[in-house]
Amino acid sequence: MEPHNEQAAGEVLHQRGWRKAFTVQEMVDKWAWLVGKVEDGYDDMVEEYTNDLYSRNWLHEAWPILAERVIVLWTPFGQSLRSAGAIDWPPFHQ
Repeated sequence: MEPHNEQAAGEVLHQRGWRKAFTVQEMVDKWAWLVGKVEDGYDDMVEEYTNDLYSRNWLHEAWPILAERVIVLWTPFGQSLRSAGAIDWPPFHQ
């Protein structure tokens, strides 16, 4: 199944149990925030870190059902995270 847009992918994941229909932009922003925190020295407990990984997990689940044009749009951002040595971009971690 390939939803025709990001909102449709968010709805699919919401139906699968995610608490709301997130957008790729929301989750990329949250993932970038976490990457920045880790690079600066993440100082929360492991439980908080595990909880903060939800954005990565959502992206990992969303990637296979996103339309090709959406993947093309977001791939350069993910590659820039990888090039900077940041935590691996979810879709590439398979």
